[in-house]
Amino acid sequence: MKLSARDLLKIDRWFYPLNRVFRGRAFASTRKAQTGRVAVIKLMGLGSIIRLVSLCREKKVDFSRVVLITFASNREACHLLRVDHCLFIRTNSFFYFIRDCFNVLLAM
Repeated sequence: MKLSARDLLKIDRWFYPLNRVFRGRAFASTRKAQTGRVAVIKLMGLGSIIRLVSLCREKKVDFSRVVLITFASNREACHLLRVDHCLFIRTNSFFYFIRDCFNVLLAM
């Protein structure tokens, strides 16, 4: 069963209480990251991914340091735009969605 936008909103509502509890608490270190990479999370829509890539090229940003986290439905677009480092989250089942979210967290 593929997750619809309605399903994703339900999942978001499930985690809303955790967001309220942990708001303002830092879970990441404030020291400089060893990898020197920047994570960009863009899940729905393709227009802002295209805009991100064009802005990075226009401003001569080292795009090899950018990690794009997006849904697997954007895989082909990322390949066509020559985005080197992408982490994809599948939405074709709830199990894959949760597993991929945890894998993305572990990869960061």
